[in-house]
Amino acid sequence: MSNEPVEREPIERVRARLDALAKANAAPRCGARSKRTGLPCCAAAMPNGRCRVHGGKSTGPRTPEGLERSRRANWKHGHFSREAKAKRSRVRAAILAVRYLGDSI
Repeated sequence: MSNEPVEREPIERVRARLDALAKANAAPRCGARSKRTGLPCCAAAMPNGRCRVHGGKSTGPRTPEGLERSRRANWKHGHFSREAKAKRSRVRAAILAVRYLGDSI
């Protein structure tokens, strides 16, 4: 140990840090419940009432361009597209018509 004096932080800076900490702790909390423990989330909430993990900032695309881009990004194979359903419906109707003609002969 040395006999040199320990330099301490000025009291104003200590008070400022404590005030900032008190403000941070006073922020509203997320409160989303954990499935595993049942305890509420303690992260600071955003204006929507949830934290960035439980209520993320994204609300999804709103503009027509964004909605179209999202629709194209989720496209898998086209089996359930409007055009494919209409084609299957026409083929089914043609098969029924051929059966009906075959039964009537």
